[in-house]
Amino acid sequence: MSRTSKGARLVWRDESRKQDGALRSRAGWFIRDGSTFISACGGTGNRERAEKRLASYITEKYQPVRERGRDPATVAIADAVSVYLTDVAPNHGPPAPLPFVRSMVMWGSFWVRLG
Repeated sequence: MSRTSKGARLVWRDESRKQDGALRSRAGWFIRDGSTFISACGGTGNRERAEKRLASYITEKYQPVRERGRDPATVAIADAVSVYLTDVAPNHGPPAPLPFVRSMVMWGSFWVRLG
């Protein structure tokens, strides 16, 4: 049975060298996502910068489920607004995302409920 994924996270990797002593990679914070390693702070060792990069990586990676015919109670309001802003809003005149940003702050953790 395979292991459950830990998800994307920050890991510290020490400096590594080749057998001839040449530098292979500098020490620093990396984003580990499965078997993929991505430099998070450019070898500076800045934890705060690495955490911001991890947050950005997770945000970019997330895609809401777009399955039709689902129970509305299983759809997060943040997902519904995200799909609307991606698919519908660009075709409707000049962009005005500010009201949606306010609603995301207010409703982002709630779920759609009908009735």
